[in-house]
Amino acid sequence: MLDHIRVQCMERIHVKRDYMARIDTDLCPRIIKKLNYNIEGSKKCTSTWDGGDKCEVKDLEGNQFEVDIKNKICSCRKWQLTGMPCIHGCQAILSINAAPESFVDEYFKKTTYLKSYSYLMSPMKGSKEWLLAKQVKLLPPKARRMPGRPKKHRRREADEVGGGCRLSKKGVVMKCSRCLVIGHNKATCKATEAEALENHRKADEARKAQAEAARAHSLRSKQNVRKKSTQTAGAQSSTGAQSSPGVGQTKKRGRPPKAKQLNQQHPTPTSSQQPRTYQSSPQAPSTQEVPTEAAQKKRRGRPPKTSNTQVQIRKMPAGMGVFTGDDGHTYMSSARSTVRLTDSEPNTTTQDAEQVSR
Repeated sequence: MLDHIRVQCMERIHVKRDYMARIDTDLCPRIIKKLNYNIEGSKKCTSTWDGGDKCEVKDLEGNQFEVDIKNKICSCRKWQLTGMPCIHGCQAILSINAAPESFVDEYFKKTTYLKSYSYLMSPMKGSKEWLLAKQVKLLPPKARRMPGRPKKHRRREADEVGGGCRLSKKGVVMKCSRCLVIGHNKATCKATEAEALENHRKADEARKAQAEAARAHSLRSKQNVRKKSTQTAGAQSSTGAQSSPGVGQTKKRGRPPKAKQLNQQHPTPTSSQQPRTYQSSPQAPSTQEVPTEAAQKKRRGRPPKTSNTQVQIRKMPAGMGVFTGDDGHTYMSSARSTVRLTDSEPNTTTQDAEQVSR
């Protein structure tokens, strides 16, 4: 640790010296800052010159001071203590057209600062290169037994309480076990036998009343817990009954199953609209099988586009599969729309085909 401090001091000396050597002013930077502050404050004062080396200075509060410029003395004593002109001294110096910098003590000038850091510290060799002394190595004195019995406890301070293994009874309230009165013990009890019995009877009654109150409080807590659990279970059951769909109703929360959604969107077709096997024709697509219920459940997403360009969209009862309508045409029903497969009109515009492809 001492070697570390020595290295810091050795480096600090030349750093401070080089820093001050680069400054062009005669005073140190901090002294210039303080002197400028005093010069700024001297604007609030007025001075009267006696024609010699003294001035009379007054401030805004009406205080009056005597300043001796030649001897660097002010009646406020701040100039003598700090070594630099105070506010009153600066006002007196400026009143005779002199520079306050010339009245600063030599201790705050640049030349004095450089002299204090002109002595450098020389480097040292390491401990391995030190010369060994030829004298006898010093040893600590031999330990000897002191007279008297050895102490088992250390010396305690004046503000420490207690000592040894026993705890202090400071602050403990003393209560008599005979009459149950606070302030004395059984050995110094002066109560009669009747008073002691009466105190014990009252203590027993208070203990029983406290036990009954605790038992009643515990019972009320258990009843409140049971009541809250019953209310929570009833609310959950009513919520489940309301959320489950009835006949002709849909679920309000959550995503319904795929099969139920299909059945609700597309009711079962009538007897005239039952799925039939598609018979091939020159204008119809290839034969398709009626999809089963398991296949319907597996379907997800958008159905594939049909390659038939000569079809027209008609709003027919939605069903699943291929069926023949009441008008004699053949229709194919999907999860999203119903498409007519046959067309008796010979000239079909391409706009219907574009509408179907979209």
